Amino acid sequence: MGTGIESPKALVEAYAKRVIIFDEQAIAQAFAENHGLTLFRPLFLPDNLYPVYPPAHGMFGKEGAFAISHGGLSIEEMVVPFIEVMEP
Repeated sequence: MGTGIESPKALVEAYAKRVIIFDEQAIAQAFAENHGLTLFRPLFLPDNLYPVYPPAHGMFGKEGAFAISHGGLSIEEMVVPFIEVMEP
């Protein structure tokens, strides 16, 4: 569901419904703090990428708008299951 928070397109490296990626930490931190968002930077990202996420199952866009999307900080998106099938 839309949070009513729009991406500041002129200040970001890339954006989607479930994440905004900044190329400067200070701008990412300020945007996250001003809007009650989460700045979470996994270790494997390049040094100049700072992703900011909306809360829970929210998305960036018009408040109350609905869309189907993937990504975000949910356990379903962070853990990739692995199953190995072996013949007896």
